Amino acid sequence: MSTLKRYCVGIADGKLYVDKTIDTMAALVSAVKFTDDKVLSSAEHNQKLYIADYGDIVAKGTDGTLASTGTVLDAASIADWTAKGIDKGLHAVFIYNGSAGVATGIYALQTVAAGSLTLVSPGALADGTCSYKIFVIPKYYDPALNTISFWIATYGLVPLNCSIIARFRDRLVLAGDPDSPHLWYMSRSGDPMDWDYYQPDVSRAVAGQNTDAGAIGDKITALIPASSDYLIFGCHSSIWMLYGDPAAGGQLNNLSYNVNVLSATSWCYGPESEVVFLSSNGLYAIAPGSVNTPQSITENILPTEFQNIDVTLNDISMAYDAKDNGIHIFITSKGGFDRVHYWFDWRTKTFWPVDLQSDHDPVIAMNRTSFVGSEESVLIGCRDGYIRQFDSDEVVDDGTAITNYVKIGPIRLGNGYTEGMLAELIGTLGTGSGDLTWEVAVGKTVQEALAANPLYTGVWASGRSNTTRPRSRGDALMLKLSGSSSSTWALEDIQITGIGKGKHR
Repeated sequence: MSTLKRYCVGIADGKLYVDKTIDTMAALVSAVKFTDDKVLSSAEHNQKLYIADYGDIVAKGTDGTLASTGTVLDAASIADWTAKGIDKGLHAVFIYNGSAGVATGIYALQTVAAGSLTLVSPGALADGTCSYKIFVIPKYYDPALNTISFWIATYGLVPLNCSIIARFRDRLVLAGDPDSPHLWYMSRSGDPMDWDYYQPDVSRAVAGQNTDAGAIGDKITALIPASSDYLIFGCHSSIWMLYGDPAAGGQLNNLSYNVNVLSATSWCYGPESEVVFLSSNGLYAIAPGSVNTPQSITENILPTEFQNIDVTLNDISMAYDAKDNGIHIFITSKGGFDRVHYWFDWRTKTFWPVDLQSDHDPVIAMNRTSFVGSEESVLIGCRDGYIRQFDSDEVVDDGTAITNYVKIGPIRLGNGYTEGMLAELIGTLGTGSGDLTWEVAVGKTVQEALAANPLYTGVWASGRSNTTRPRSRGDALMLKLSGSSSSTWALEDIQITGIGKGKHR
């Protein structure tokens, strides 16, 4: 009997890691490398993983010369090819504008020497002149063969320097080329190696942009397959949706000219397959199959840290956690300084701040699905190169005690004109819960209560506590509950009894 398994694949320090065994990520031994200073996107197609590796052009020119039956490239403008940082495991050569017999194409490198580059056979097929660019090449991983290969098309050219990838209607879609940020490209349906846009059939490769007639399209920031029938294009200042196949009567419509999607990783699927994404002004959702304007789900509760996020300075990632019914939102500074992490509770539509050790800050998060239930989880790729997951049963984080507390309030004791008094306080913890330390602070205003030092404190143990009578007078109170660093806790309910008092004193 065969066993189905979904492999978890990660890239760090230029290497690809795979969990061939449970809970163990091992680096694949390969001469092929990946960019090590960027967050890379990938898409699965027919049991292979296609990775949109990209980076700056390391060398280019119009003075290329090909010799040795088109396999040796040199250029008068390049004194030393080895000084250009060219890596045959990472880069490939794009040959174009060639003289007679020189074929336009992308060619892998066999050797990098000071005086020339040797291209992997079949080379450019003839000697002559050409223009050239040396790029980071996209790649694909084959788990059956356990190999990484350069993604070089059989027909046409795989678009280079694209940072965004998705699968839609059996096509692979690429976008995010900084030289053409408004364009998207789709492979032939069913064949990621075919990028020939000039074939007559409806399965051919196709390219386009999102725009009204006569205008240049908006910069694409995200590719979001909403279903097999809908592809959402998140853009710098707008959102578009493609209905159906673009080569077979598909229709492109605008969903909003005012709402945007911040980045390729600032979205996730919600519990009912809605698309949830972070915009410049909050969280939005698009219902499955919806043709309506995206709906704000945080209109009046958005933390100020989510406003005006600079995507060039921060890595943004989101992942829905089915176990706890909420969304992890991570905003991590690329420079290692500021970070903003929140848990968004889907049931109550509320934000809860999350603080992590600085080297544990996530640069990417994903909802891992699996045929094995115990492997279902949200995984976070952290700044220090480790992959981690949240576990509600743990009380330490890599040996560091977890500080945990919750503030409840402010709770009004008065009505603004009169004050009130906290007369009684009773807490009930779950059976087997660890102890909770409670603190009560009051103030004549809500702001005072938020900033005030605690007037009374105590400890609740498992079960129902004895009645406490703090007799704290004011207009508002704050209740802080702090757990032990050596145990978990569960709160069932809190009973607060207030008594109305006179005018403010």
